[in-house]
Amino acid sequence: MEITRQHQKEKKKKKKQENQSDVTTRLFACSPFLSPLPSPFLSPSISIKPLKTSKNCLTPFSSACKLRSLFPRIKRRSSRTSYVTGTVFGLKIPDGHLHFAIQLDPKSPPLLVIELATCTKSFLSDLAEGPVQFMLTCMKDCTGMTGTSISIYEEWKWTERNNGRIAGSVWRCIEQTVNLEFLNLVEHVTCGAGVVQDYEDKGMKGDLMFMRANFERVKRSFDWEDLTMVGSVEKGCPEISFSFSRA
Repeated sequence: MEITRQHQKEKKKKKKQENQSDVTTRLFACSPFLSPLPSPFLSPSISIKPLKTSKNCLTPFSSACKLRSLFPRIKRRSSRTSYVTGTVFGLKIPDGHLHFAIQLDPKSPPLLVIELATCTKSFLSDLAEGPVQFMLTCMKDCTGMTGTSISIYEEWKWTERNNGRIAGSVWRCIEQTVNLEFLNLVEHVTCGAGVVQDYEDKGMKGDLMFMRANFERVKRSFDWEDLTMVGSVEKGCPEISFSFSRA
């Protein structure tokens, strides 16, 4: 009798161990991130049960993912970035210099009108070859008369670099009678290019070319602002860009 009881106990132990090994192999087989442990690491006293998942516990997560896909993240534009209207214009004559006007919108008074050192014809030839980048730099006033509290648009004189080449001096236009007449003439043009025939400016007469577009104004610092043309990219760069800096 004692021998049979011991034999039955040994059979029960073997069955228990076999059941535990079956459960562990099933558990590791259903999970791609786990690999089955060797038999010496498994203790017969530890019983591993497969994880039971219900559909109800996954519904909040899935619904949250759906809502997130419906409402994507909106990139907030920096407070230093804004948009202005920029107009490049000039007479198509040998001595005609290029001008640039900055406005909040086509019908508002100009924030700044400058006369560039670049001639209109050379600008058009450069623009036909690729992007044109104007870098305008000025020096801080060290006399103490104005200081550096004025805006960079209130400076009088800059040094112009056209695609890295020094072109000459740039002056802010003070007598803007002719410029205001022209801006009033094209105030209904929001974006585009054209030619005004037989236009007279400072005693010179000829065809006046103009290009108007929206410019992205990025204020890097108090002494540095960038203006890049919006909606026109040539060779990975904006077609026309201006950079005002003060050192």
